[in-house]
Amino acid sequence: MLVQFAIEPEAHTAVEDRGPAEKKGYINRLLDFWRDHGVLVVPKARAGWEDWVSKLDQKQRDSLMGAYKSAQKYRRRHCDICWNELQSPADVSRYADQLDIGMIILEPTRAMELGLSSSMDDPCAHCGRAEITLWQFASDTCELVRLRELSQEDIKQKDTPQAIWENRLRGYAQHSQRAVIVDRWAVRDLSLTHEPSVALPFLLSRLIDGDRKNRKLLSVSVISTYDDGSNPDLDNSLEKVKSKIEDMLSGKLSNSSVKKIDFYLLADSTASQLDFHDRWIRFDDNVIEIGRGLEILEPMHYRRRVRRREGVGSSMYLRRSGADTRKDHERKLQGSCKGRNEHFTISK
Repeated sequence: MLVQFAIEPEAHTAVEDRGPAEKKGYINRLLDFWRDHGVLVVPKARAGWEDWVSKLDQKQRDSLMGAYKSAQKYRRRHCDICWNELQSPADVSRYADQLDIGMIILEPTRAMELGLSSSMDDPCAHCGRAEITLWQFASDTCELVRLRELSQEDIKQKDTPQAIWENRLRGYAQHSQRAVIVDRWAVRDLSLTHEPSVALPFLLSRLIDGDRKNRKLLSVSVISTYDDGSNPDLDNSLEKVKSKIEDMLSGKLSNSSVKKIDFYLLADSTASQLDFHDRWIRFDDNVIEIGRGLEILEPMHYRRRVRRREGVGSSMYLRRSGADTRKDHERKLQGSCKGRNEHFTISK
């Protein structure tokens, strides 16, 4: 998930008296947080924000504005935030609820006046649903620590598909324009004669229907395989697979922000020659690698019984990875589809 956070324009004053190296460290940690885990909420009237940025030294200003420009297309929100109206913890809580903000970074004097930070050494306090913190503690808040733990821990057998969606995937889907699902077996397993897979239908339904509020997702791509006659447990000719997918998605895009879903299906024999093993979901430039693929979104009883495929360990692990390498691999797989039959689109 991503955390939406708002910064009071004067919040950086707590580090004005620190040395250049320490101040740079604070700024860099905030930028890393923004890029990796956050959606920045800025006032519609940007004068205060721009004045705040202008007070930074040139290198810090360039770094901050570079991140701002790179994120503004996907992960920036303009909201009406009147900082002078924050006169009580109830005001803070009201803003957090209205704007769906998980963290507010306050100017230290205001934080202490509101009783939300009793000293400069307090990392954070809670006010309603929001965490309140100061600039130098932004990377140490409970919300961010939880995100780091989620990104580093195994998915447990007891984790339900809905919990995995809510805690790990939903935030990225809500703030991205494109999603790419890469899993060699995701489409093939729709046609298992005994207990066909429900993982791909589950994920697509969440991407299509999920939270429509503030939804930006416009397109989804699925890269997978179909069986070309080598597996007796599959009724998985290309035409039958296309028919099942069309039936599954019939009419589902009419009220969705998603305009189209592209399917790239390689023959299994072709995929075996293309190093098609790793599985991941990419939301814009955020790549989540999934050791056992969409199997993590199967019902728990199915996960316990699912046959062990060659080269697939028992760990179900999500981690962040660079996007460029994965994009190159996606293009290679897409380019290997032979003609229109292996690439088709479901659109509104």
